[in-house]
Parts: sequence; C-alpha cells; structure tokens
Amino acid sequence: MKSIENIIIAAVGEIEEPHRSSGFSGGLKKMTADEKNGDQTAGALIELLEIKIASASYISACEAVTGFIRSNDFVLARNLMAFGLIAAVSFFSLKFCAADNIIFTLYGATAYYILLILLSPLKIKKYKLLKERAVREYREKLILFSCGLIKKYSLDPALFAINLKGEHLFINLTVNKGVYYFKTNDK
Repeated sequence: MKSIENIIIAAVGEIEEPHRSSGFSGGLKKMTADEKNGDQTAGALIELLEIKIASASYISACEAVTGFIRSNDFVLARNLMAFGLIAAVSFFSLKFCAADNIIFTLYGATAYYILLILLSPLKIKKYKLLKERAVREYREKLILFSCGLIKKYSLDPALFAINLKGEHLFINLTVNKGVYYFKTNDK
C-alpha cells in the first residue's frame, strides 16, 4: 500500500504544479514494490507515466509552435532586408529588372510581412490557450487516476491534501479551507 500511496503523492505533486522539473521522479524513486502488490503497482505506475508523457508531448508541441512564431518575425525581417539589398544591387548595377517590378515585389513582401506581424499575436494567444487547456486536461486525468486508486485500495482521501494556487473547479475535488481533497463518493 505504501507504494500506491507514493504513486498518488507523485500525482498530487503533478496536480499542484504540472510538469515541474524536479520532484516527480524523486517521488517515484521512493517507491518500494512489495511482492504481493508488485503487478498492481507496476500497472498503476505505467498508467501514471503514460498520462504524463502524453500530456508533456502535446504541451511541448504548443510551446515549440509559440517559440517558432515569436522567432519567425526576425527571420522574415532579415530575409526581406537581404532581398531588398539584392534587388537594389541588381537594379543599379546589372539593369536586370525594370524598376516597377522590383518596387511591386518589395510592396508585396512588405505587405506579407506586415500581415504576419499583425496576425502572429493571435496565433500566439491561440497556442497559449491550447496549452492551458492541455494542462487542465492533464490535471483532470491525474485526478481521475488518483480517485480510482483511492477507491480501488480503500485509502483515506484526507491523506492527500492538494494545495493549489488560486481558485480552481474540478469535478472530483472538494475544498475545505482552501485545501483540496479527492472526492471518493458522489454526494
């Protein structure tokens, strides 16, 4: 039972602070699998890790897209400046293109860049909202997982206090004086 409690404590730590850099693996290293519940403990541990890995991959993808959009502004500006210099050199030295063609090309590139600058905050906001939704779903899955273990092994939910910052509303949690506890019955 102690190993199941350690798994729930690790899940509680993840509910309090999702995808923290330390503490999750440390909490799981404390586990000692006894022979009687070894298979059940391993199954619960694998399920917890699957929940964490699935959520971490989606959240990191949202962060990567947001980072790309933020860095994309400078990349496009640099390319437009390089294109402008190449166009000016070719126009003045080689008489390769007509002046009107270069001007219209620069107008189009500038309009595209301005459009990208105007729309990038909206895309960044969209991916921030997607990330927040993914974190909330991750917490919900961990709460359901922990409630299932508490019911299955008849553990006391009062042992697992969850200290969340701010106001939160989760279906399977009850609040008592600012501290959240798992709800094990449907009252």
